[in-house]
Amino acid sequence: MPILADFPKLMGSYAVSCHDINYTRAVDGLDSNSLSSDGSNKTKLDSKEFTHPKVESVYVRIFYPTTISKNSPRFAKANWLTSEDYGIALCDLVGIPCFIAKALATRAAQKSTHCFMDAPLNDKEDAYPIVIFSHGLAGNRLIYSNLCSQLASHGLIVFAIEHRDGSGSLALGADGKWIAFEKTHRENSDLFQDQIVFRAAEVQICLELVREINAGNQPCLKADPVLYEFCDRLDQQNMIMAGHSFGGATTALLLRDPINPFTCGILFDPWVQPIMNKHGCNPPLTRPILGIASDQFVKWTQNFDLVQQLFSEVIPGVTTTLTSVIGSDHQAQSDIPVRAIFFFINVGCTITVLSHLVDITFIIALCS
Repeated sequence: MPILADFPKLMGSYAVSCHDINYTRAVDGLDSNSLSSDGSNKTKLDSKEFTHPKVESVYVRIFYPTTISKNSPRFAKANWLTSEDYGIALCDLVGIPCFIAKALATRAAQKSTHCFMDAPLNDKEDAYPIVIFSHGLAGNRLIYSNLCSQLASHGLIVFAIEHRDGSGSLALGADGKWIAFEKTHRENSDLFQDQIVFRAAEVQICLELVREINAGNQPCLKADPVLYEFCDRLDQQNMIMAGHSFGGATTALLLRDPINPFTCGILFDPWVQPIMNKHGCNPPLTRPILGIASDQFVKWTQNFDLVQQLFSEVIPGVTTTLTSVIGSDHQAQSDIPVRAIFFFINVGCTITVLSHLVDITFIIALCS
């Protein structure tokens, strides 16, 4: 079996491209970090009140349909990891020796995806629905390339955030310096609650980025000609919030806000302990959600009991759907399940299930 397997073929009808953007806030006076409908700039988690951090930037990889044919030689395919440092950081988290980690990281940084780099946006549709994706603990914007590319191949534009709260395996800071993973015990709830509020604030900045791109505002588009293709092409009436594990909790936190802009949410194996009040008093979900759980994740009853509670606490008229994939594990929803010292790019039974759901009208109908 190869150390780095090939990525699964794209299941949708569109070829896919990607584009990286390191965005700093451009709108003076706009409180993009506010998560509260009362404008108090506070969030209450597990009876503790958190002040929202003043996040000023966000790092995003955009996955989108492109006009380029799937086998076109005109544009290069994007490499899976943009730097060996990402691979070394991932290896370090699972205790792989340095000399092996270096070799694996080099291979991973050379591994091509099915996604072109910086190709033009497909002109088939007037506007495309939006997905904002939040990665899991020890993830980054790159290691869900299969999932995000599959979604884009079905006609969605995916904004995959690289969170800078210390929960990523490695993240590139706004100043160009690396932000390392903040190792801590799972029971350190205060740190995780601080991080999730930081993450939610980054999503708010990403929403500002979507508005800026769609409006064609110069501060966002300067020296970035790829994004000109996106002006007036982002369907802000059809936006989905999605996330895996810790990103699933980030998604749920945002979808509790009654004035959030999302049509619905998709939660992949949501690790919801950081957002659930141990006394059972939780704000209800205000948007329909679809949950896709791995077989392994369902067996973690300490968390999955809370997931079922989360899905049951909704405002009137909101529906939730929770399903599981037999034989899958938690990392099957990312690119890199770890087996011993080997990285295998996941062929993803979860992706097979999701491929039948990613049509935006179907998702909205399912969650409405």
